[in-house]
Amino acid sequence: MIQELDLKLLPAEAADEGLIRQRAADRSGWPVSELSDLEVIRRSIDARGSRPVFRLRVRI
Repeated sequence: MIQELDLKLLPAEAADEGLIRQRAADRSGWPVSELSDLEVIRRSIDARGSRPVFRLRVRI
């Protein structure tokens, strides 16, 4: 089943593929071992607050 998830990560976290996969697994409720394919379909920076964050949309 294909799902699209929105994730919010700090800049240092957004560079780590393993962490993105872990966050996607946590958000979807699936174990990391079940995520065979993960694709980042959108990556944007949200700098409205005091700490900028990356907003990622991923397809699993």
